[in-house]
Amino acid sequence: TTTMSAVQGVSGQSTNGALASSFQAITCTSQQMCVAAAGQDNSAPGGALVALSTDGGAHWATTSPLARVTQLNAMACTTSTSCIAVGWNAVGNNQAGVVLQTFDGGHSWRIGPALPKGVGILHGVSCPTPTYCMVVGSSTDGIFGVALSTSTMGSQWTSRALPPGQRTLSLVTCTTPGACIVEGIREATVSDLSSGEQLSILTTVDGGSSWTQSASLVGGPIGVANFKGLACSTPMRCFLAGDSTPGDGSPTGMIF
Repeated sequence: TTTMSAVQGVSGQSTNGALASSFQAITCTSQQMCVAAAGQDNSAPGGALVALSTDGGAHWATTSPLARVTQLNAMACTTSTSCIAVGWNAVGNNQAGVVLQTFDGGHSWRIGPALPKGVGILHGVSCPTPTYCMVVGSSTDGIFGVALSTSTMGSQWTSRALPPGQRTLSLVTCTTPGACIVEGIREATVSDLSSGEQLSILTTVDGGSSWTQSASLVGGPIGVANFKGLACSTPMRCFLAGDSTPGDGSPTGMIF
């Protein structure tokens, strides 16, 4: 268990001592309480950390660098006190998936139970209820996508089989337990790694027991798509945001 320490170069205003970390995710459970997750800077490796504000961002406290956590990529809070952060830890030449949990609003954190074998970098997490979450990422060898779900707020995780040819998954959003959308990439030709990659958007209504591949995006993308955000305003209306880079190299922002 890692607890919060005194403020370490983080504040709601300008700061004299910058953290050797890059913040990747933030979520607020109230107007006053917000939690942010960061990964280590490659120039000053040490470990990921979590920052907490209880006064609306005027002041922040951070954990010390977290042992066995190299990078945190995404975070979700299911209640005002319970949150999950996901990422990875370097293990030799590979990456092993990591899930952090807090049950006191972000004041203390612990690494959750062991994940299923073969889980590598975790990129996204969505928790539509206080107990149900889905996380997505890639396998330890980086070749295949992975999806995991829990109905016990992370005390136990179940691997969800994905369609053949599915590569890394980057984004996930669930509107109800079991109804989720994930975004990533897949092989252009299944079982042919040399065939290249293409956008993949999968939906499930049964928690990942079965998946449906969405139709191609209408009106794009042109070139290489790079999506960074996926959110649903209602169970039926969702938004996918990012950009594509056409042949001239000028990124073009897109919202579908």
